[in-house]
Formats: sequence, C-alpha cells, structure tokens
Amino acid sequence: MRTRPVKAGRPFLTKAMLLPLPESRVLALSLEHHLSLATLRAGRGDFYQMSCLLRAIYLSYFIDGELKDVTPVLFTCAEQALGKIVDRQESGEGWSIAVDEWRVITPILAILDRQLSCVSRHIFERAWARLLNFVSSDLESPIRDERRQ
Repeated sequence: MRTRPVKAGRPFLTKAMLLPLPESRVLALSLEHHLSLATLRAGRGDFYQMSCLLRAIYLSYFIDGELKDVTPVLFTCAEQALGKIVDRQESGEGWSIAVDEWRVITPILAILDRQLSCVSRHIFERAWARLLNFVSSDLESPIRDERRQ
C-alpha cells in the first residue's frame, strides 16, 4: 500500500478542498450581500443587513489575507462607512446608507464576488473560521487589531 507524502506542518488537502466553491454557494452568498446593500440603500435596512455587510467585508479581508494580497486601506474605509451607518441608527435616523458610504462598500462586494468565484475551498474555509473566531471574540475589529501588530 502506498502512503501519501505529508509535508511537515501542512494538512493533506483533498481534491475537493483544492477546487473552487460550488457556483450555487457563490451565487447565494453574493445575492445575500448585494440584497443587504440594496435594502440599506432603499432605507429599509435593519440589523441583519448591517451584519451581513460587516461579515462580507471581514470575509473578503480574511480571504485577501490568505492570498497574501492584503489591501487594508479599502477594508478600513468600508469598515468606517459601516460605522457611520451604525452611528446614524443609534442617533435615531434609522438604518440607511449614504451615497459616499455606498461607493466605498460596493467595490468590496465586487472584490468578494471575484474572490468567491475562484478561491479554493480550503482557503474559503480558513477565512470563514477566522471570521467565526472574530465574531466569538471581544475584539472590535479584525482589521484594526491586525494592523496594530
């Protein structure tokens, strides 16, 4: 019986882990993100849409980091735009998005769409695990906290 060579410190990746995500999953995620943005833009948003966009920004940031192609300025600006939305909601203005905020977030969703359409499953799953770790932590922002290190 033949054994597979294992490189030290690296888990064995199956063929499925090396392939891109299924198209149906990519489309479902993309639709959820873009509908959340459209709902906020229409002034009919709520906490769910805001959370969805925040997850999208952080997921794209984590995938970007896995690919070693970090462009933190884009993500920092998008995170700040979402912060303004929360500030307005807390001051009683409701969940909505201004044009300048929309213009900052839209490119991130386009980046995430491209990432999801071509990234291999193992990279997506590592980025998703980082997102879940962040959500369950007490950190305020993975973007700001990583840039400090």
